[in-house]
Amino acid sequence: MGNLDRVFPLRYTIQYYDWGSPTAFVDLFGLKNPDRKPLAELWMGAHPKAPSQVETETGWVGLDLLLREHPQAIVGSSARGGLRHGFPFLFKALAAERPLSIQVHPDAERAAAGYARENHEGLPLDSPRRNYRDPHPKPELLHALKPFVLLCGLRPPEKILQMIRGLCPESLKTEADALASCLDGEGRKRFVAALLALAADEARARRKRVIREALERCGRLAEPELEWVAHLARFFPEDIGVIAPAWMNLMRLEPGRTVFLPPGLLHAYIAGVGIELMADSDNVIRGGLTPKHVDAQELMRTVDFTLERAREIPPESSPSGETLYRISERMLGLSFIRTTPQAPFHSPIRSGVEILLCLEGEGVLEENVFPPRRHTLQTGASFLVPAAAPPYRLIGRLLVSKAFVP
Repeated sequence: MGNLDRVFPLRYTIQYYDWGSPTAFVDLFGLKNPDRKPLAELWMGAHPKAPSQVETETGWVGLDLLLREHPQAIVGSSARGGLRHGFPFLFKALAAERPLSIQVHPDAERAAAGYARENHEGLPLDSPRRNYRDPHPKPELLHALKPFVLLCGLRPPEKILQMIRGLCPESLKTEADALASCLDGEGRKRFVAALLALAADEARARRKRVIREALERCGRLAEPELEWVAHLARFFPEDIGVIAPAWMNLMRLEPGRTVFLPPGLLHAYIAGVGIELMADSDNVIRGGLTPKHVDAQELMRTVDFTLERAREIPPESSPSGETLYRISERMLGLSFIRTTPQAPFHSPIRSGVEILLCLEGEGVLEENVFPPRRHTLQTGASFLVPAAAPPYRLIGRLLVSKAFVP
């Protein structure tokens, strides 16, 4: 397989989910999609569900295999802080044309316990009923490439009450009255539990009444965010999650804005194109707006009801000219590198692995060895930079996104 002290072309794995876009990645990266499949995510990493492929001297090899055989050369000292297992991150491009699920990701303790429990129950790793596909937490960054809309965290109890009494004054009177009698965190938690209970089959008739009343009233209220109720109902006409804009915060991210979604934060992506960087995990507990497995009870146990919204991450400038977004000093890092022919990028000293994704332009990645090794860079190209690889330069008119561990 040769030495790993060099940069390698990387081929991401495409995930086809029904909420994906048939055109976003075609327009953005020039991908071919003659059958107009819903291209939802491009995965760059070593997660066993969909490991990337690396072009070595002997052909294309799974990054998971390379990692097992050469962990130190690939990862180096990146596996620090809360990211000690395997590959330190999962890097994604995401295109949501339809709403994703209302979901939450577990912290380290709950992930380990849930994974062990479902293994003990004999659930296969690919079972659609699994919540935990690995024993790891899933903090994540979301960076908007195009305008991005998401539901994120819970509204204050007083605002939820106002919204629900305007949207469903008759069909949710009992739940609203209960919340009014306990306008605190515990009352809000009980209210969410009562709503999610309406997802059960035996509650179908009442759930339909709630949704019908919400659709009749959402366009007449002086609450622009409730207009998203009708949008959600287009895709999930019998899902109680369609009224989530009444009790979850709605965020609109303009291109370039970045937010951190910690474990325990309830969220749902509604529409948009972005970059995601997360711990190397695929643990998702869903509560609605999805045809996939919903586990409202586990979701209620996993949500941190003190978290009210995602934290925006401000950009940092670096001496090397990168625009940096970091969760913390020792966890995930995302950067964007813009070059011109007159101003190339010189990689700083590093001790860990990186993955590069070219978002715009054409140019060259040149490794600092003699004689120099050069790789053609163009929109949509991706590269693995192992810890053992030499410094490199990016030359040309480029916009490149980089995932790394600080």
